[in-house]
Amino acid sequence: MPRHARPPGPPNRLGLGNFRGMMKDQLAHMTAAAEYGPLVSLPLLFQPYVMVLDPVLIQQSLAQGHTVMRKDRFTHELSRVLGQGLVTSEDDLWRKQRKLVAHAFI
Repeated sequence: MPRHARPPGPPNRLGLGNFRGMMKDQLAHMTAAAEYGPLVSLPLLFQPYVMVLDPVLIQQSLAQGHTVMRKDRFTHELSRVLGQGLVTSEDDLWRKQRKLVAHAFI
């Protein structure tokens, strides 16, 4: 994704991106919404990620995001460690898992 097409976010750090900072202060990203808005571009491990911090947008992405968002290579690799859960699965499996946890979002 070209930089100009990404939402605003903190400057990129070489190598691990912003990963080290997030590990030092795991709640720091919560203040990012106040500084950058509800969508924050966050480069991690040479990959651009978009962090969604608005509850309405989070709900929409969980309910409808599977139609427009695809998992990246890192997430596919992560599924080898985490298994095929809501975060790592796609398509029919994702829909099945989403239905299992839907009551938690009501």
